[in-house]
Amino acid sequence: MTPHYPDLKNSVIICVIFLVFQIYISLFAAAVAGSKGVIILTSVVVPPLLILGIAAHMNRTTLKEILGWGRVRTRTIIPVILMTVSLAFIISEVENIAIRYLIPADLYQSYLKQFMDIFFFEQPADLVLGLASIALVGPFMEEAVFRGVIFRGISSHRGASYAVVASSVLFMVVHVNPLQFPGALILGLIYSTMISRGYGIADTITAHSLHNAISLLFLFEVVKLPGMNLVPGGTVDHVSIWIVAVGAIVFAAAFSLIIRWAPGQQMATDA
Repeated sequence: MTPHYPDLKNSVIICVIFLVFQIYISLFAAAVAGSKGVIILTSVVVPPLLILGIAAHMNRTTLKEILGWGRVRTRTIIPVILMTVSLAFIISEVENIAIRYLIPADLYQSYLKQFMDIFFFEQPADLVLGLASIALVGPFMEEAVFRGVIFRGISSHRGASYAVVASSVLFMVVHVNPLQFPGALILGLIYSTMISRGYGIADTITAHSLHNAISLLFLFEVVKLPGMNLVPGGTVDHVSIWIVAVGAIVFAAAFSLIIRWAPGQQMATDA
């Protein structure tokens, strides 16, 4: 087996590059365009493209080969949908508990104000670009970097199990916001496990995009449910215990099917 770039050390460097470039690209886009939609789009596209280019160059191969794109398996579409929907309730309640018991109220209120400012789009064009970036472009780029490049690189050096944990922790850290850490870690572990079982990033992009789309439905209150929508003033509601319980059962069943129907050992460990 020929080790792929990056190893663990280089993966950490990649994440630092990702964060630094995301900040500078956002500042540059703000100075040049002044459009929230353009700022969000460029920040989720340019840093990952840079990393993908570096990885392709270091491995002396093509982006297609690096990514292990694969195809969405029709057999698992319904389990992936059920898994993703149930996870939305579980992750939301985990974050609600963390906010209520671990985050100081004044800090959460400050975060909430900044968060709402980011997602307040005055122009329709900004709204379209912002939603597309979060629900489509962002998941594609994040999966390409963290499951297509970082997971595969670490896996070829230290094995799939180690790579599942390491790539998920790095995925969590680059979200920067501690309030998103629990959800990012959970999703990272699930998506990396899918890749380790032979799924391609086309499958994880589908799940990731659906997760972000569901989050947007609750963020913009297209769907209203206690514990799922942000509450002005910084108070925290909880998702009904029955909804969380049913969600946990559905998730366990759906994820079990996804693992049972997995194609086989992932490409990185076979290279």
